[in-house]
Amino acid sequence: MLHNGMMLTAKEIREASEISFRDDRLLFTTEKHNGTGYCEIREYRGIQPNARTEKEKKIEAKWQNKFLVRFAFITRIWDQKRDGSNRIKEILDLLTKDFFPDVIVVNSVFWDIEKYRDRWLHSRRRFEYYSENLERFLKYFNARQIEAIRSKKLKKPTVKIWRSSMNISNYARSGFIEADTNTNLLKDNVDRANAHNVGIIKDNNWDLFDAKFITDPSVDLFQAADGIHWTPSAHRALTCSVLSHIAVATGEGLPTLPLKINVEKGETRLLRAEYEDVINNLPDHVEVPEFNPVFENV
Repeated sequence: MLHNGMMLTAKEIREASEISFRDDRLLFTTEKHNGTGYCEIREYRGIQPNARTEKEKKIEAKWQNKFLVRFAFITRIWDQKRDGSNRIKEILDLLTKDFFPDVIVVNSVFWDIEKYRDRWLHSRRRFEYYSENLERFLKYFNARQIEAIRSKKLKKPTVKIWRSSMNISNYARSGFIEADTNTNLLKDNVDRANAHNVGIIKDNNWDLFDAKFITDPSVDLFQAADGIHWTPSAHRALTCSVLSHIAVATGEGLPTLPLKINVEKGETRLLRAEYEDVINNLPDHVEVPEFNPVFENV
């Protein structure tokens, strides 16, 4: 959306660990594999210089280094080792060392349950490891946020969004699902996690974004053939819904279409703004400096 507004392609959705994706850059990656040790970290700072015309150069000048988006693919929400190391904590600390986020969106359910063989404890009404790991992550981020506010790195509290996991189908098949996995049980456990997480998210003062509410009514259109991944249309619907949530949470209100209404003719017409007009009205932001973190224990 920030780059050029074009929807993802099916090929782009399948990609991983590429050097650059729509002008972002790869900060760190392990070797590509379907194991729990996989990790990928990326950063986007706006359109990078590649303009050919004067018009494009003017747009680039307003768009470069105005946004800072960082993305981390992790396989577990919290990963405390016996030796005291914790790769999730290290990643979070490094990615928030220079700038603390105004908005954070997190989702981590499927891999936590499937790859780490977690199980639902009926007697305790929680997962053996996942529930506690989620609480530890949320509490740690909240503590880091307080530090950022006290040190004046953050002017107002972060918009903290937990995105629920979408459904998998009963016929789900993929390289990262173990061969002996009962997909019906896995689907039930994902639903259990979504329901159980509501209380944990609320207790830690995070917003809950219910992705299932967006995808379930159109699952036949939105879900990919493997029964796990999602189509470009689904990704666009989720992106628009998350951005609407952020707009409301920050006090901007729901997005509205620029309409011109002609009462006499009974016509309503959508007004189209020139792309450069939108760019020219962007507020000024502090330029983002170069960022080259060193991930030691990931």
